[in-house]
Amino acid sequence: MCDITEKEWNQKYLPFYNNFSKYIINYIIPDVVAFYIANSYSRKCLCDSPLYNHINSAKDVFNINCDTKKLIPKIEEIQDIKDNLNTSVQSKFNHYNKNKINEIYYKDKLGNEYWNGKLIEKQEATKQEIEELENLLKEFN
Repeated sequence: MCDITEKEWNQKYLPFYNNFSKYIINYIIPDVVAFYIANSYSRKCLCDSPLYNHINSAKDVFNINCDTKKLIPKIEEIQDIKDNLNTSVQSKFNHYNKNKINEIYYKDKLGNEYWNGKLIEKQEATKQEIEELENLLKEFN
């Protein structure tokens, strides 16, 4: 790695990182969070927590600071959220429309999963990946 001056950082790299973060926040994170909510709902994994908790859980993987309040309208736009998601979480969510969620994420009769009408490709874990996971989980056994 090479050393850079503060001036070079401010003129060259900081604008790059700011632009990258803006793109991630405006386009990637809302789509991932919408998928996270729809997928967890369809698998009956959506617990009775505030919407903020679910959004924060999904966006943590990006390690980018962004305002959750500003994400909600974008997420709603992606899912076109209107009515009910689940009566147990109804008061904490903005009345999601289950039919709209099912249009975004669904499974066919064969168990194939789809996101926005496109098949989600499944790949079996390789032997190496399985070994890595087993090694990581050893400390919990």
